[in-house]
Formats: sequence, C-alpha cells, structure tokens
Amino acid sequence: WGFVDQNDGREYAVIGLGDGTGVVEVTDPVNPREVVTIPGNPSAWREVKIYQSFDAGSNRFRAYAYITTEAPNSGLQVIDLSGLPATATLATTLSDTGSQHTAYISNIDYATNMALPGAEAFLYLAGSDIDNGAWRVYSLTNPEQPQFIAAAPSGTEYVHDATSLLIPDARAAQCGVGHPPCEVYVDFNENTVDLWDL
Repeated sequence: WGFVDQNDGREYAVIGLGDGTGVVEVTDPVNPREVVTIPGNPSAWREVKIYQSFDAGSNRFRAYAYITTEAPNSGLQVIDLSGLPATATLATTLSDTGSQHTAYISNIDYATNMALPGAEAFLYLAGSDIDNGAWRVYSLTNPEQPQFIAAAPSGTEYVHDATSLLIPDARAAQCGVGHPPCEVYVDFNENTVDLWDL
C-alpha cells in the first residue's frame, strides 16, 4: 500500500511479507531504502491499509498501517508510521479476532490516506475467524487503538473484499432517515454483492 507522509512529502511502500510487514522508503525510486520490518506470524497472505490524520496536539500528521493476515492467532496489527523517516513501530495488536482476510478504510482519499472533507473514516475487517467472516466496523477516532463499534447482522455471509461510497444527492433518500450523505458499504462475498446502509 502506498503512503506519502504529509509532514515532509516522503514516499513509502508498506509491503506484506511472508513473515511480517516491510516499510520501504521509495522517495528515490531508483534507490529504495528499507526502513524496518515489523514481524508477524508466517503467512502467504498479508494485507495493508493506511490512515493518516492531523494531530493538533503535536501539530503534525500521524499515520498508521493496519495489517491483516489469515495466519491463526495474529489479530490485527497496528503499525505507527509517525516515526518515519527514522523508523516505524508496532503500536498495538487487537485480538478480538484471531485472523482476517482483509481490511478496508471507508471515506478516505487514497492519494493521501486521509478522511474526505466532512467525512469520518472507519476501519472494516472482513473474512475474520468469527461470525463466519462477516464484516466488523471499528472507529478510528483514536487511530492507534481502533474501537469496535458494530458487526454485520446475524446470517451475513463471509466477506472476501469490500468498498464503500458516500451518496450526497437525492439518491440518499433510499437510505435510512438522517441522510444525506448516505454511506453504502459494498460487501463482495463469495456468492453475492450486498449493499449495506451504514
């Protein structure tokens, strides 16, 4: 997953490896520099998503990488990227799931990994080892310690991948009361594509 540090404009690739997650500076693409590798349980599958926000207390941007893997007993790793360009560190490991296939962050600009204007970013986990792999939602109000806020209704199928969209126009009338905008989560499971008004 790509990441441009809004503090200094340096560019990074955060890479899922067989035994962890690598953080590589690619500001000079001809001369990439490995900054650090955060260890993780061995797995052929590891996925990365990043969220960056402005921290008024420190008067700088802070960024976090959320790492999923299908390796058992791995949880969700949260890597603090705010120490770059010198280093990155494992901030926490959430253990309310043992493993999951993927993560998705809604309502962000993928060029900056920052929340869209007037929108709140949420972290979704999908394909976990609980609730048959249905989606789970976490608040990123404290991005270092995501807080679980909701799970899919009982009977929801395994989610393989996901995306979302904000609908600010008249189509939002099809959603629940209190819109626009209407936030729609698109759940790609192995049998159907399901749309959720969240």
